[in-house]
Amino acid sequence: MALTDKERYRVIDDVNSYYRLTSESRNELLLNKYPNAAAAYSLRLLDGYYRGPLVRVRRDDGVEVDVYPDYNNQLSLDSLVSNVADAEDTTTNPDIDGDASFAKSLKSLGEFVSNPNYVDDGTAVDATVCVWYDQANGNNGNDAEQVTAANQPKIYDSVSGVIEDGSVGNEKPAVGFDGASQYFVLSIASLNINNLSVHTVCRTDTTNQNQMQFTLGTDTDARFWHYQRQQSVRFYYGPSTPFINYGSMDTNVHLYSFIAGSTSGAARMFKDGTEASSSLTLQSGTPLTSQQRLGAYHTNTIWWSGTIQSFIVYSADNTNNRSGIETNINDYYSIYTP
Repeated sequence: MALTDKERYRVIDDVNSYYRLTSESRNELLLNKYPNAAAAYSLRLLDGYYRGPLVRVRRDDGVEVDVYPDYNNQLSLDSLVSNVADAEDTTTNPDIDGDASFAKSLKSLGEFVSNPNYVDDGTAVDATVCVWYDQANGNNGNDAEQVTAANQPKIYDSVSGVIEDGSVGNEKPAVGFDGASQYFVLSIASLNINNLSVHTVCRTDTTNQNQMQFTLGTDTDARFWHYQRQQSVRFYYGPSTPFINYGSMDTNVHLYSFIAGSTSGAARMFKDGTEASSSLTLQSGTPLTSQQRLGAYHTNTIWWSGTIQSFIVYSADNTNNRSGIETNINDYYSIYTP
């Protein structure tokens, strides 16, 4: 019996998702060239040896699936899904049966959200991200999670499709945050304020409200933040609340790098490969293990409004590798001209 085009694609993509036959060389992926990240979240494949999903997605009716990279090593409606499960939201969906709602077979994200190009009938639905998997360390507890459905950022819109950052024309997938309640809880171990690097791709969709992209630490503990306040971009560092100001906010996609350590000799901020005019004196080596957030302030009172496409953390001073890491990221997202 001959396979349909859709069945043939599924077989090809399933094989390629394991062997990476049509992808870039696995030695060219970011974490293969620059290993030992403490945590790495992205909607593209970062490690050629990683075999897990990129995200776990929740549909409006409470059914969840893991979503894997497609043949282009990124999330798309062609991405295959697995591990179908009921989210067990007994308050609003007591009778949802994941097995009945979406059969456990080789299917795509497009079918899961009932995109009209992938299903013959049905109505497209929204989908959110409940787990953003850490590609750096596998199942080590460093996944970014949000168990409350109302606080989960969106990955698919029933009207506009997969969330994308098209402001630079690259149409790459992104996680969308509403600026009101959506965020992830992080639990990245072994971070130290005096020996740390963060590389993140993000965009805000408004310049008229205070926003927090990430928080590592609390007010009473050491802090490591990216904060956009009063229309200025700020990087806060250390328990005495100093910050680096990097000019005014805008609604374009940017690549930010935040580095602190003995190699750099200070805490430094880079935007699209260019360093801020000021830096900060190194603080004491306080651990950053409590109340970590992606998309919110640690008290869940200030949120990110816009998108995040990639968030990578190293428990090391990346001064010597910063340019190479930024080039790898920019080659994929086409954010700026070097």
